[in-house]
Amino acid sequence: MIESIEEVVRKTENKLQVQLRKIKRKKVIYDGCRSDGTSVILISPHSKQHEKGCGWVDITKIQRDLTNEYKVAIIAFRLPKTNTYYVDFNKLKTYLTEKTMMYNEREGEHWKLYIWPTEIQIRNCQNRLEVLPNNLQACSFK
Repeated sequence: MIESIEEVVRKTENKLQVQLRKIKRKKVIYDGCRSDGTSVILISPHSKQHEKGCGWVDITKIQRDLTNEYKVAIIAFRLPKTNTYYVDFNKLKTYLTEKTMMYNEREGEHWKLYIWPTEIQIRNCQNRLEVLPNNLQACSFK
């Protein structure tokens, strides 16, 4: 079972003391503003199970570029078996380069990510980002 996006939003709101609202015409993107004026964005795609045994998800260039407008940017990968991986998007973004980008007609410009139990691998990238499941505290909230 995959954690619902509503539950991810609720947990993020509680941790950050912010009220998030769905961005119009975006299925998995929410934003808000904390009482101190800090802008927050949450992207929470549903990951599919890859035949390799990891989760996988595509991040579009539009999603990546949208996070530039926010002080706090979190991406929460929702995987089967109720594991959700919360990641500081600013850390992930360093690996989402033109060199690692892919293109096809359906997704346009995007990156393929594989979510393993303790790391995220971006296709065409040698580096990996360390992660732990269900660890919202791992994101920086400054």
